[in-house]
Amino acid sequence: MQWMRRLPVSRRALPALVAWGLALCAPALAGDAIYRWVDRDGRVNYGSQPPPGVKAEMLERGGVTVVPAAPARPAEAADTTRRIERLESALEQEKRLRREAEERVADERDAQEQALRAREKARAECEARFREPCDDEGNPRSTGYIVVPPRTFHPPRPPRDGHWPRHDGDGYRAAERPPRQGPTEPALGGMPKPVLPINPDRSLQAPRQPERRLPARQADD
Repeated sequence: MQWMRRLPVSRRALPALVAWGLALCAPALAGDAIYRWVDRDGRVNYGSQPPPGVKAEMLERGGVTVVPAAPARPAEAADTTRRIERLESALEQEKRLRREAEERVADERDAQEQALRAREKARAECEARFREPCDDEGNPRSTGYIVVPPRTFHPPRPPRDGHWPRHDGDGYRAAERPPRQGPTEPALGGMPKPVLPINPDRSLQAPRQPERRLPARQADD
């Protein structure tokens, strides 16, 4: 500052010096302005020199301050990824549960239809067999009497010898058949005399001796 005091300054040179000083301070004064603009990523930026081609808004003059938007942190990105994975897993589980429920309903419907067809078949067979109304279990509805299904009836055939065999429950026994009668001989009076059959057991026995009886007196003595 001492050398400035030593320089002689005339009144005519003073305005030139003032103009020269203002010219030097103009860029500094222009750089103190603060602008606000939005970049392509949607972040709001502040600064003294906005990029070219961007619509900037001058706020005020002062110190240069740039406040960029805070970038996304890696932790937040990982949380977002995990949340998306949880949502996708829940969606897949919901689809699986819905599919299982639909299959279960279809199986129950098929089982009910099969049971209905089985009951209808049992009732139809019961009605065709007993010829009366039946329930779904295939049993007659009436309980007052016993229904016997019809059986095939075969009429008996007459025996060749003219005698009907006896039935003991298991079969016919030939030993109980009545013996055959031989030819009859005419008796006195014109009536036929039957001839008794010969007993084969008696024919093999010895002839019996006549019994001897004592007179009555000898018996008393």
